[in-house]
Parts: sequence; structure tokens; C-alpha cells
Amino acid sequence: MKNQKNSSRPNAKSKVKSKKPTANENLMAVQFIEDMQKLSNQVSDKSKLISIKIPENLLRSFKFECEAKNIPYQTQIKKIMWEWLEANHKTHQPKR
Repeated sequence: MKNQKNSSRPNAKSKVKSKKPTANENLMAVQFIEDMQKLSNQVSDKSKLISIKIPENLLRSFKFECEAKNIPYQTQIKKIMWEWLEANHKTHQPKR
């Protein structure tokens, strides 16, 4: 007669190690959710001055297209960022 496996003992193949999120990861997830809620509710937020390097020809072309459409180029950059966040929102939600 074969020995029966103990039912309270997990199957070796079914063991899945799940990494617990760190406190910093939890804080980042909460901040992300709050930011996305603001995005959904169209709540305005303070602006932050940033500095980035962009190839000159890319910036010149971008400004040219924005001017042709009578859109301030910085406003268009922010619009593109919001659209990108909205499109990628579902893929960046924290796992539960």
C-alpha cells in the first residue's frame, strides 16, 4: 500500500515565492494611485520647473509644428505626457 501525501503539506511544484513590497514601493504605489486619481478627476496640480536635454533639431521641428497649429509647445508636451499616462495607466497599476 502506497503512503498518502499529507494534505496539509504544500506540493513542491505549487510553491510560489512572492516578494513582499518594501515600504518605499508601497509609498510609490500610493503616490501613483493618487496621481492617477487626480488625472481622472482633472484636478490641477502645481507645476514643477524641470530641465531636460533634447536634440536641437527635434525641439526646433516640434516648436515649428506647434506654431503652425497655434499651440504653445510646452502645453503640447504636457498634453502628450497626460495622453501617454492615460494610455499606459492599466499596465502600471500596482499588483495586489
